[in-house]
Amino acid sequence: MVKLINSWFRNHRRLNALFFNTGWLVFKNCFRLLVSFIVSILVARYLGPRDFGIFSYALSIVTFLGTFTYLGLSGIIIRDLVRFPQEKNAILGTTFALKFIGGALVYLLVILIVKFTDAGNTPEYWVLLILGLSLFAYPFEVIELWFNSQTQAKYAVIATSAALVLASLLKIICIVFKASLLLIALATSGEFFITGVLLILAYRYKGFSILDWTVKIKKARELLGQSWILILSGALALVNLKVDQIMLRWIKGAEAVGIYSVAAKISEAWYFLPAAISLSVYPKLLELRKTNKAAYERRLQQLIDILFVAALLIAVFINFTAYPVINLLYGIKFSSAAPVLIIHIWAGIFIFMRFIFIRWVFIENELFFSLVSSASGAMINFLLNLYFIPKLGGIGAAIATLVSYATASYFSLFFYAKTWPLAKMMSKSLILPIRFVGEIARSGIKKIFV
Repeated sequence: MVKLINSWFRNHRRLNALFFNTGWLVFKNCFRLLVSFIVSILVARYLGPRDFGIFSYALSIVTFLGTFTYLGLSGIIIRDLVRFPQEKNAILGTTFALKFIGGALVYLLVILIVKFTDAGNTPEYWVLLILGLSLFAYPFEVIELWFNSQTQAKYAVIATSAALVLASLLKIICIVFKASLLLIALATSGEFFITGVLLILAYRYKGFSILDWTVKIKKARELLGQSWILILSGALALVNLKVDQIMLRWIKGAEAVGIYSVAAKISEAWYFLPAAISLSVYPKLLELRKTNKAAYERRLQQLIDILFVAALLIAVFINFTAYPVINLLYGIKFSSAAPVLIIHIWAGIFIFMRFIFIRWVFIENELFFSLVSSASGAMINFLLNLYFIPKLGGIGAAIATLVSYATASYFSLFFYAKTWPLAKMMSKSLILPIRFVGEIARSGIKKIFV
């Protein structure tokens, strides 16, 4: 009996730890989204379409290239830290070294980009170089991964959230005192270094030091060997997300990027919802897949239905309110972002459902298909941007985004036999209104709501 009670308390503590850890992660995403969105509005209104376009273009370049410093290692590192806690210092030290070397190489690439794409002493040149400095702070993310592996996310969340608040205050101070674009870029880059310092302090608070980390060549080869698919998949997914702004800058100029990025910011602001839902249900889906496949498939269908309805309602709402929302938040000088937003927001239907698709890929161990789907979306996005942007500008980029997301997250599922069940589930969600009416006809309105 004593053993049984002790076992129950141990399991109860584990469940509580898992619940609160997930809660902290959800809080972090929601808080970051809210603060970043508010500050981006203030920055956009202060800078105006052209300078905000320069800032957004540089941020897109650094964000895209920064993908390679992440190296797709996050999931692998957390897994190894849980499996081999005695190798903590070697895992963290080797991962930090890999990310730092990756950051240095990518920053060199940033220098080459500004050298060959910008003439002379232009604002874009300096903004790219300043934002690129953040690549050297990315490696401190490994401390956050360690906290997550120990279900102690609150320490990392507090550190990263505090850094976000401090950097946001710096940006607001820059706006109040009418500082230059370069100082705003410096505040943006500074957030990553502040985050690094606070994570080191949190790690120290738990009784550990980064000076104890070690670098092992064998471990580096092992990590890189496991992560190459995730590196490519993540890079291609980011191409799909950021290539529109980069191509707009090349073809139409910085002002077009500023207008488009405002529309994309509002459209993407809703993505925290499927992220939080998919994160919360992931452990349960893993359990159901092992114990009850029929219940697992029913739960997947319910989740896809819920996310489809949420995305549809948001898209309809934005279609009716795009012009007043843009004018209210960003001012009349950004009003031409409204028609871009009206198109871009519909991509959310496929993005919302894709969050469940991503979880399904890990559960079913179909990582290679994730790479294939991301590649197909990125290729179509690039080609359609090449065709539509010269003719339609930002509206053309929004059309390309919508089609590419639909391809990567839905249509590509029909070309691989193992993903047909998921394609069928998404198709059923897309005709949900018809299913609903049919169910009413079969069962009567009372049975639907009772």
